[in-house]
Amino acid sequence: MKKFLSFLVSRWFLAFLALLVLGLVIWFLEPFVAFGGLKPLATLGMRVLVIALLLVGVLLWLAGRSISVVFVALLCLLIWYAGPLLSFGRTEPLAPVAARVIAIVVVLSAFAAFGVCWL
Repeated sequence: MKKFLSFLVSRWFLAFLALLVLGLVIWFLEPFVAFGGLKPLATLGMRVLVIALLLVGVLLWLAGRSISVVFVALLCLLIWYAGPLLSFGRTEPLAPVAARVIAIVVVLSAFAAFGVCWL
């Protein structure tokens, strides 16, 4: 009995339970969340991708590895999908696809140059 109770409060079980709850919230409730006119998780592919990134992040965290790869992937997704909404006055610097691709390449290059030492 003591072993079972210690499993219920273990890091692995609590991380799995939190990931399960968060995954269910993302899957069922996020299609109804909107920021202005943007519904970032309305499509099936985006919800699956976010849940997969969360799973990878939790597994890396449980294994004691750096989760910076997950943050870089989330930043690239943010640049790609929210970039066209960014504006300074009447200028929308990330509206063109080429500008977003360049921004993502810069992020990935910076991670490759500096982030490798954090892995």
